[in-house]
Amino acid sequence: LMSEAGYPGLEQHRKIHQYYLEKNVQFCFAAMADVKELTPILKTYLYDWLIQHVLVVDHQYKPYLTRSGEKDIRK
Repeated sequence: LMSEAGYPGLEQHRKIHQYYLEKNVQFCFAAMADVKELTPILKTYLYDWLIQHVLVVDHQYKPYLTRSGEKDIRK
């Protein structure tokens, strides 16, 4: 959708998602290894992902997906 909407920050957004994917894999391995100090690190990570990324970064492309007066390309 971002590509179709012409979002100029698409490549940077892809890099951010790649970072989160890599972090998720690291957390999975740490959880399997029963790393005890994982909880505070995971809390910080989840806060960053859910609050900073989803509520802030993801909203940067909203105007490109729902431009005023134009048909929503998601329909």
